[in-house]
Amino acid sequence: MNRLHAASLLIACLAFSASGLAQPPHYEPISTILADFETDSVAASLVDARNVPAADCRVKRVPIPARGQTALMIEIGAIAPNASVACELAYRVDTPIDEPLRAAVFCWLNEGQAAVAFRVRDARGRIFETSPQAVGQTRRWQLLSASLGPEGLAPVPQPAERDAAPAAERPLEIVGLRVTTPTVGHQAIFVDDVQVEHLAPLDELVRAEFRFDELTRLYVPGAVVSAEVEFENRSRSRPCELSVELTWHDERGQTVGRGSGRAVLPPSSPDFRSRQRVNASQRFSEPGLYRLSARVRNDQSPRVREFSSSLAVIHSNRLLSRGRNVFFALRSNLLREARPDRAGEIRAAREIGAQLLALDVAWDLLEPSPGQYRLDELDDVLNALAERDFAVMLSLAHAPSWMPDAAARRAPQRRLLAEMARRAAAKAAYFQPLEFERAGVAPGDEPAYLSELAAALREAGSRATLVAPPVRVDEPAPRPLPRRWSDAPAIWTFQTEGRCAPAREALRRYAAANGLTWSSATWWQHRAAPLPSAGVEADAVELLEHYVEAARAGVGSLAWSDLRDDSSDPRRPEQQRGLLGRDFGPKRPLIAYSSLAGALSGMRYVHPTPGTPSAFDSALFIASNRQTAVVIPRGNRIRPAVLAPVSGLGGALSVVDFQRRPLPVLESAGPTLVPTHGGPFFVAIEFEQIEPKPRLEFATEWLRVPATLLCGEDTATVIELDAPLALQRSYLQIVLPPDAPFTSSVGARNLRAAAGDTIRIEPVFTPVAGRAFERSLLTVRLALEGRVIELPLVVRRLHQIASLGDGPATGVLSLTTDAGAAPAGEVRAACTPDELSISVRLAEPPGPEDELRIAVARLGQAGYAEQVIRPAAGRGVEASPPGWTCESVRDERHVTCRVRVRAEALGVSALTANEIVLAAARLTRRSAANVTAVYAWGGGIDTGSPEEFCWLRPAP
Repeated sequence: MNRLHAASLLIACLAFSASGLAQPPHYEPISTILADFETDSVAASLVDARNVPAADCRVKRVPIPARGQTALMIEIGAIAPNASVACELAYRVDTPIDEPLRAAVFCWLNEGQAAVAFRVRDARGRIFETSPQAVGQTRRWQLLSASLGPEGLAPVPQPAERDAAPAAERPLEIVGLRVTTPTVGHQAIFVDDVQVEHLAPLDELVRAEFRFDELTRLYVPGAVVSAEVEFENRSRSRPCELSVELTWHDERGQTVGRGSGRAVLPPSSPDFRSRQRVNASQRFSEPGLYRLSARVRNDQSPRVREFSSSLAVIHSNRLLSRGRNVFFALRSNLLREARPDRAGEIRAAREIGAQLLALDVAWDLLEPSPGQYRLDELDDVLNALAERDFAVMLSLAHAPSWMPDAAARRAPQRRLLAEMARRAAAKAAYFQPLEFERAGVAPGDEPAYLSELAAALREAGSRATLVAPPVRVDEPAPRPLPRRWSDAPAIWTFQTEGRCAPAREALRRYAAANGLTWSSATWWQHRAAPLPSAGVEADAVELLEHYVEAARAGVGSLAWSDLRDDSSDPRRPEQQRGLLGRDFGPKRPLIAYSSLAGALSGMRYVHPTPGTPSAFDSALFIASNRQTAVVIPRGNRIRPAVLAPVSGLGGALSVVDFQRRPLPVLESAGPTLVPTHGGPFFVAIEFEQIEPKPRLEFATEWLRVPATLLCGEDTATVIELDAPLALQRSYLQIVLPPDAPFTSSVGARNLRAAAGDTIRIEPVFTPVAGRAFERSLLTVRLALEGRVIELPLVVRRLHQIASLGDGPATGVLSLTTDAGAAPAGEVRAACTPDELSISVRLAEPPGPEDELRIAVARLGQAGYAEQVIRPAAGRGVEASPPGWTCESVRDERHVTCRVRVRAEALGVSALTANEIVLAAARLTRRSAANVTAVYAWGGGIDTGSPEEFCWLRPAP
């Protein structure tokens, strides 16, 4: 029986099984190929060996017998009847199935006997297996299939489970195969085209995959990105004709490129995958994160589907010299990946400037059976890392399945670490053993445990450094430091998890409670908060702030976890902590990591930059003839529009934002000024000779103007200028944009003053009647004795809000990508001395996936709080911040969502006319076809930048 005939049986079987199901309208069976082993999008590993030592089983990709393609070969060296082993498949992109029918796979046996079962993971993460299907013929391809209905799935018992697992919960995911051989001896089976048959609506007949010429999706400015979107028709009965609209967006949502294409896809068949690619190539000149969106219209469905992916344009750090530095570290689980993906992760880590790569190593991978070591997996990875000048740490991440007793693991772990050290030689500089708890180490016994392991490394002839297992400091009752902990021959590591601000507070508490002083002999490790999407600017700033704090503390290294997500399944957000997604799509924190490593590699922290205004946090780093100030705006402050860096020794001055895009330096008749930025930025100076002393600082600005100008009745802006020289032929001009929605009381002012005199100008900006706006721009032009500088500034409307009640609308929710589109709702803000109220009345009934976020802060308050509301859930809302109440009210035509914020939650006893409140609202609408539309009133929720919020002032 050949593959074509075998597959026809599957179709007939599928048609019979599907005919008895009550199918929802417009649903039909389709076939999704999960792994064809022609590409490297899936990695295979062996687990759960039964009646056979795990070391006697192997799995690898090989050429298909008598064919020019590849398949997966699973070998079992059976020493007893009914030996079996499970082959676990790790996909580049997970594919959970909502309506599964059957699983199928092609199998080939040269000789012998074997049976194959499918391993399935359900919505709760439990593993089930189908009934084994015998491979009945040899030397030909045979199609095996199994039902994925409840009656066909048997739970796989787990050690922690006492009772039998209930029925599997959908969606289901095919995560591997179990191969069983009834006879003794060597048995090899070849498998190909792992697939699942399932029901899907007509608009999901076609799936899309983004293909880039660079696996890491990291490009340098000016690069031409060769990109394609590959569409596959998964139906075996319906042809599809696609119309595709391609759009490239930058991180602000602005369109930077467009394209279109068509694809005509005939039905697929068992031996034919109907696929076609549409070109989406684009040139990018500016650094940043870019998103490619493909909106697809299928002639088989009236609904429009949207697919998207991202890439990053960054300045490469691969040529940076590491020296002995290990401060910028990353953790990776790349040993579980297919070999090309391993190489991709290593390239990505080098591009963004990582100095140390900590590899999580499963004990079972290196020692599948007691005393039987399989260290070949380390060789290729260690060689690749050594070629790219990485420091490497091998970290045992999982206890062995064959030794459940934690206390019994100490001696085998010593032997394993010694074997690893001998094999790695000088290619691994650090080793990290199992966590204290998993090795059965009692509190207080940690120094002895570490001494045993350090001795094992020395006996193996290794000069590598032992790194202690991480101590979780953010737990309710963290493990205390033992007495004489610093005498242990190891670097101590301290781990946090989640958002960085609470993590830093936990580190401070733990250090104070244990009398701990941070030093280069202590390291930090941080498991990032889950980030299922590409993230926002605030996520990037969070990483940057954490690394700056680690440098201030003086620790030797900060390892960020993870380099890449372990899963793309939205049901498992805890496995989506990476700087890269499963498909290598970069996220916002990767931009910050790359920029910080590129700017500060090889430099040491000295102190905050002298003279930094209170609206900023800063840190000064020096190395050789370079000095760099990292400047980070503090939340909810009005920052000065310019800074005045000085060094006293001259030098070449440069300023870049935290994506390393150049910012202007203002040269005039007065001292040099640099415009400030709404996000972090770097001010650097390079001297002609080595300068060991910190020289860079900020002088008092001779031009003082706020970066945010307020427009409202009786609201004056103060501009001050300390004349840097005698002024005779100078002027200051306020240039409004064409058709500005506001007026200025000052147009131009001649400047005459002696050197050192202070000139004060107080313009008032008044909104034009009937012209609604929230944000605009103007330019301050300053001419000093013939030399002109121009300073663009943001103008924000300052709304005066009255007491609680149904007052006029304060603003509307506008589509962020099309300001002319109909608004999605109106916003009303009101307040009393005791509380602030913000109501959002939606223009249309909300969808089940719609999400409304309302954020509020007081000017000068640290950070902001927000409420997440799902309007379709009626009164059901997520937990409110302290001092907040929230309700969702539905009438006959509209849904109104309202938050009330107590004055105490804003850090004051009463809301008066002297206070300014910052607020924003954002509605995200997600259709069932994956099309997303974002409507906003004000910004700042993504960036935390105060000038992007809407500004409110209580009425007198």
